[in-house]
Amino acid sequence: MHDHASVAPLVPRAGRSQALIGFPPGRQANTMEMGTKPQRAEPAEKATALRRQHERRSAAITALVHCHGRYQTVSILDISTGGLQLQGAFGVTLGDRIEVELLSGHRLTAKVVWSLGSRIGAEFSPALASDHPGLVALQRSIGGSPDTPAGAP
Repeated sequence: MHDHASVAPLVPRAGRSQALIGFPPGRQANTMEMGTKPQRAEPAEKATALRRQHERRSAAITALVHCHGRYQTVSILDISTGGLQLQGAFGVTLGDRIEVELLSGHRLTAKVVWSLGSRIGAEFSPALASDHPGLVALQRSIGGSPDTPAGAP
């Protein structure tokens, strides 16, 4: 005689429904098997360009970054009225307030919005005016205006 109280009911578990339709547990159907078209991801450059509000200018300028009561030498890789990208910033993390000291003596205050190794992106908040003395000094170093695309007259 069977004791029905000890028999577990058949309740679908994670992976079981796939096994029932021909897929082993843990394996998901691909787009061909599901009869759907794959969605194409946008290239990273296009997504980044769509996200940017300010045109970036490439640069190769040495500066000092002040943060946590210390300073270090960095390279400015690109700049705009909205922010800059720096290489060589160690010990600086997301959310840190930094001060970038240019060789001209001008200082730009920014907030770190991303960090990847020793490379960081920092945002000026609010964005700097195109005639800001620090940006004018930088544009003299690289030629042109920070919001003028490279190669433009």
